[in-house]
Amino acid sequence: MAVRPLRQGSPQLVFLAILARSESTPLEIAKLHAERTSRPQKELISVSSRYHHLEKLREAGFADYRLEERDGRSVRVYFITAPGRRVLCDKRREVLELADQLGIDGLEGSTA
Repeated sequence: MAVRPLRQGSPQLVFLAILARSESTPLEIAKLHAERTSRPQKELISVSSRYHHLEKLREAGFADYRLEERDGRSVRVYFITAPGRRVLCDKRREVLELADQLGIDGLEGSTA
């Protein structure tokens, strides 16, 4: 199956960026996604959409998960893979190059 490129601002790219910061469960990812994309907390991305986007990242080899026991339940904890880190770095480079072409300063050291 061909890997589709990650579009700027797409949920998959946001999820990947979240995983680059720390390993997370799908619910933790949804909460951070809501915070980072200005979605009201009550409007978390749906459970089926969370797993859909995470599965697409797994199929592309950009993320994976392991099962952990938490509060007596088995939960998936997702993490970024080396290819995922590379694609994230490539996307960052694209944004910085575009900003440079447009004459936008101050993005290089940004962590926001």
